[in-house]
Amino acid sequence: MRISYSFILVFIVLFASAQYSMKSENQFVFLSSGLDDLWTPNAIKIELDANVGSNSFNNGMFNDVLFRSGFISDGKQTFLESQKKRTNFYAQIKGEMEYKINSSVGVYAKNRNVVGYSGGTAFTQLILFGNAAFQDQKVSSGNLNFLSGSAVSGGITLKTMKDKKVSAKLGIGLNGITSYRQINASSVSLYTATNGEFVEADFDKLSSSRVGTGINGIGLDLNYNIDFKMSEKITLGLNLADLNINYLFHQNETYIDTTASFAGYKYQFGNKDASFSKFIDTSYTAFIDRSVKPKKWLSLPSNINISGSYMVSENSKLLLDFRAIDLGNFGISGSLALDHRLSENVKVLSALGYGSFTGLTWREAIEISTTKGFNYYLNFMGLQSAFAPLQTHNYSLGIGLAKRF
Repeated sequence: MRISYSFILVFIVLFASAQYSMKSENQFVFLSSGLDDLWTPNAIKIELDANVGSNSFNNGMFNDVLFRSGFISDGKQTFLESQKKRTNFYAQIKGEMEYKINSSVGVYAKNRNVVGYSGGTAFTQLILFGNAAFQDQKVSSGNLNFLSGSAVSGGITLKTMKDKKVSAKLGIGLNGITSYRQINASSVSLYTATNGEFVEADFDKLSSSRVGTGINGIGLDLNYNIDFKMSEKITLGLNLADLNINYLFHQNETYIDTTASFAGYKYQFGNKDASFSKFIDTSYTAFIDRSVKPKKWLSLPSNINISGSYMVSENSKLLLDFRAIDLGNFGISGSLALDHRLSENVKVLSALGYGSFTGLTWREAIEISTTKGFNYYLNFMGLQSAFAPLQTHNYSLGIGLAKRF
């Protein structure tokens, strides 16, 4: 996963040049729902977020992918020594824009790319680094799942409810699938004989599907956010993001159940009586079951977030957050954060958490609001990798810009 550093540079320049007043009453947009609370007409918000996390892959390996040509750091050895039975991985790059047309209606557009994987750690090591280290071993993985997809979306946002106790926002639009690939299996295994004399593969309920470039399907994109103010100090929230169901064009899915064994080739030089089939010292069982079926429906991972906040003081509040990606198939996580307003124009957030696809997380974020109607936002997660990259398993970078005209 590569990040556009030119975009980051432009953001930093804008951030550094911002002029702000300590007496300003400007609203915070990214570290609170200020833009949606006021629903300011002719206001625009742009946000780019990139994140990657794993329970087994470490940030040394992520650095190898981002800045080097391959796995050449100590991160590879740390992963090979992993005691985890399964390896989980999830990454997403998402860019989103929203424009408020009037006091209750807006429009939005977004693009996102996701990659997710879950499988046995030993089998994952075999996939990444080959089977030479697994001679005379049978390496297996149950519940193998790989997903890669991208989509573009656009639609309208509506202020559906706003009073002293409840505020709600709905976003609904069309979704276009631009790429997609998925591989699932109840179980897979590979046996490698000593010196590689033969290999044997077993696939149980393996399914594979993919689409080409262009728009390969269309569907519905749904986003909903609702906040309940229980008291002056306590607020509960529910956020459903990127809910989608899509109809695919001319898409098929292949199902395979089979066992295959290959034992190499032996040629008997000068033996004119031997047929070609006898030259091949191999056994192969035909597909027990192989079928191709139409695949009409697809749903990319969605995000469900339940949160609660408690006002500690006039300028600070504690945030408790629980999140599930794709109903937990690609991660369940929780975090505790302190949201603190340093001044009328500056707000910061510090959070610690843990996730099944991220391990321990440490997040820091800052937002600056200016008298000229600009808001600048910067977010980092995985800061502990600066001094412990091999024990850190997540990265996240978020940047944002908003303007009230």
